[in-house]
Amino acid sequence: MKSSKPVIALMLVVLITLISNSDAWWSRRRRRRCQVDCRVNSWSSWSQCTADKCGERGSETRTRRVETSPKCGGKECPELRETRQCYSSKEVNCELSSWSKWSACTTKCGVSGIQTSIRHRTVVEQCGGNCSSILSKTRSCPEISCLNGGSVNDKTCICKDGYEGECCENQVVLPHCVGIPPTDCQLTSWSQWGACSATCGETGTQVSHRYRTTTEKCGGTCSGGSNLTITRACFQITCLNGGSLKKGQFFCKEGYTGVCCEEGDAFPPPNGEKAGVVLLPTAFFVFGIIVIIIKVIKKSNQPINRVAVTGNNAGTVVNVVKTG
Repeated sequence: MKSSKPVIALMLVVLITLISNSDAWWSRRRRRRCQVDCRVNSWSSWSQCTADKCGERGSETRTRRVETSPKCGGKECPELRETRQCYSSKEVNCELSSWSKWSACTTKCGVSGIQTSIRHRTVVEQCGGNCSSILSKTRSCPEISCLNGGSVNDKTCICKDGYEGECCENQVVLPHCVGIPPTDCQLTSWSQWGACSATCGETGTQVSHRYRTTTEKCGGTCSGGSNLTITRACFQITCLNGGSLKKGQFFCKEGYTGVCCEEGDAFPPPNGEKAGVVLLPTAFFVFGIIVIIIKVIKKSNQPINRVAVTGNNAGTVVNVVKTG
């Protein structure tokens, strides 16, 4: 009888193969029944760029979430976070320095000039930022007098003998002054104040003058020589010839006119009263008229009339009254 061992071994191999194929089959069956792939939602919007300044490089991020997790060997989930490079577009306003000190005056002396102050950008505006366009400003500088007694003529300093320069700042020795000491100028006293320039009720000015009696020579000085006229305010308030001020207006007595009642008749009526019937300049003329009237009456054989005569220093009034 042949040995049965090879048969048994063959049967075992077949059995093992069947069992192995059975497990794989069952595994495939399970996968086909429960396999679920991962599912995610849509990407979010990109986050704000991490850069703070315009043009600066930074990063921005977007994310998504898992809606369904994978099962039974389903497809794995993709990346849930994504990052990319970005550049900031945030507005940046400029920054300005402080104003500089005022510059020197554009003119040295004799005429007023201009001074300038400036500032500059320390940070330039970016991405539509704002910046003031005013980077300089100016102001007038006060007029500087000519030095050493010089005087201004057509915006130029005219230097006296012994000095030169734009502002007469340099002293020179003239040939005719060699060995001669400096001579200072001499000035007169101030004159009396002149009449007020205003009429009554107004503010005006009064002027006083002085003059040089000796001119400075050979480097001499003239203290106050450039100031030969002074003025002061005055106020004319008084009306003339008895005029009066009422409610800001001036009223003249009868017989006077003018802004200050300065114009009037040679013989104004007394106390502002009007004259009578006849106003004659002198009493002598009146007596002559009286004599003529009496002669006329006698010649015409008319009754004698009584003549009344009144007079004053302004003239004489004659009233003729018929009697009997």
